[in-house]
Amino acid sequence: MHTNSLRRLLRQFGFHIMSCLALLMMAALTSSHAATVYESDFATDIGGWKGRAGYGKESPSVKLGKDPKDPNSLSHVISITTDQALGTGFRFAPPVKLVPGKDYELTFWVRSTAGINVGARISTEDFTGYGEDVKGWFNILNFKQTDEWIEVRRFFSPLAETIGIEIGVGEAEPEIAELSIKDVKITNSDPVTATPASVTAPSPVDPVKPVVSTTYARWLAIGDSITQHGAKADLKWEGETRGMAASSLDKDYVHLLQAMLKKKNPNYASEIKIVGRLGKLSAGTIEQMTTVLAELKTWNPDLVTIQLGENDSLKELGEDGFESRYRTVVDAFVSGSGGKRPVILCTGVWSPGAPAPGADTRRYPAASATAIKERIIEKICQEKGLLFVSIAPIAMKSGNAGTGQTPGVKWHPNDAGMQDYADAIYKRLFP
Repeated sequence: MHTNSLRRLLRQFGFHIMSCLALLMMAALTSSHAATVYESDFATDIGGWKGRAGYGKESPSVKLGKDPKDPNSLSHVISITTDQALGTGFRFAPPVKLVPGKDYELTFWVRSTAGINVGARISTEDFTGYGEDVKGWFNILNFKQTDEWIEVRRFFSPLAETIGIEIGVGEAEPEIAELSIKDVKITNSDPVTATPASVTAPSPVDPVKPVVSTTYARWLAIGDSITQHGAKADLKWEGETRGMAASSLDKDYVHLLQAMLKKKNPNYASEIKIVGRLGKLSAGTIEQMTTVLAELKTWNPDLVTIQLGENDSLKELGEDGFESRYRTVVDAFVSGSGGKRPVILCTGVWSPGAPAPGADTRRYPAASATAIKERIIEKICQEKGLLFVSIAPIAMKSGNAGTGQTPGVKWHPNDAGMQDYADAIYKRLFP
């Protein structure tokens, strides 16, 4: 073989080798879709995790132990005992710096000895606000299963270099149970190859679902006479249009909550649209509300509160009829508008009255129509990742109703009841 021919062959061979090496390097890079930035299997200690206090309670103690479902595992779990309070759980500020705006994934496993609803959120490092664009807690799917480990995967984009993680009970007055977590990890996420989170709240990197609003500037409050009712002579209800039985406009729950929101942030609730029992919505039913949904959706709200169900008879509608109508209202806003979905909060159903002696003061009697309607609303919220507030503890609280000149007005929450409404909604928005 001539020398020149040999040189050409070597050059071609070398080129192919380099091409193969380059392809291998590219394949290696593209196959590494994630890099771990924080991980804890609690092998030796609780790793800085602390108890998160529920409303009106002390912070629970965090315990380290073996996984009861896999006692031979080298990794451990951390646990707390719930104390029948919303929000009881865990909190932790990972000792790492993230890149604001970059996509990450939080994964962990969670288990409970009772079938309670559990939620989680990415918060600020000091746990006083939200640490990502998606506002609100996200519910964990299928957590009504008892004593089983469930994997949670959540994509998020941090607003700052440091974040907090909070995991807690997502329902009022839950059963006392042991709540445990294990194998917590934060990884860099590749937005091209990442799959949607296995939780109910939409992710900011999800290319299909609308992004949840990042502000509460435009608030749409829809409801019945508890939200808004005009003067009505036969009920001896006079004065300005407001939530019925409130002594003045600034004492109904909508305006009380508006003041609380604006105090937290002057831009919150700067625009508010109230749709109650007025005009063509004179019956205050869910069915009537469905007739104006298309118009309301065009207002493009950032926050929607839904206070409905009091005037809808289960005897007439049946449970399926009630549920389908309520879903219609919810779905109108879940689908979003302009690529954005509002934060949606639904309240339970108001039915005042002292419980029977020895009965639970936190829940309606299980077989009552009101309890059934509350359970239907809560189920819908859990399925769709919405916020839910039970009204039972407020309605059964002594002194929260009875103001007015006629029974029809006295049935509604008075100033004290309206304040409790506003407080409960605010606490659910800002746990």
